[in-house]
Amino acid sequence: MAHLPIVPSADRGVVDPTIASDEVPQIYRLILELVGDLERIGARSEAGRARKQAITIYSRSWDESSRRRLGQIADNLERRVARSSPRGRWTHG
Repeated sequence: MAHLPIVPSADRGVVDPTIASDEVPQIYRLILELVGDLERIGARSEAGRARKQAITIYSRSWDESSRRRLGQIADNLERRVARSSPRGRWTHG
C-alpha cells in the first residue's frame, strides 16, 4: 500500500508558499515525539491536551501563524519534558 503525504485539504486551509513545505510537518512530528515522552513519564492528560491542540492547528492553514503556534507548543513541551528528566532533554534527530 502506498503512503500518501499528509497535506491539508483545500477546504480546510491553504499552504503559505513563504513557509518551507516541510517546516510545519517537522514541528508537528516533533510535537508527537514530545507527546510520547510525556506519556512515558506519566503526564497523559497533559500529553492529550497538547496532541489535541497540535492536531487542530495542523489540520488548518499552514501559514506563519500555524508555524509559530506549533513552535510554541513544541517549546513548552520540551521544557516540560526537560524538567521531568534528571539529565535534561535528549535531542531528536
